[in-house]
Amino acid sequence: MVNGSAITEYVTENIQTFINDHKTSVAFHACQNAMISHHITAAQLPKNVKIVPAGVIDLAELQDQGFRYIKP
Repeated sequence: MVNGSAITEYVTENIQTFINDHKTSVAFHACQNAMISHHITAAQLPKNVKIVPAGVIDLAELQDQGFRYIKP
């Protein structure tokens, strides 16, 4: 799940290759609130990226399912 200013990484040149290489083992989510804040449209996102209304809620739901969040 990508939110905040990190959302801009989804519109970089090589991101589609990265997503294609990892799409079978990773689910890619994009926070719609961050997209709006950074003027990124759904059409700009790579294929296989799921837009979620709010990244914080998505993160909490994923953690409830047993996933862990590690912030570098």
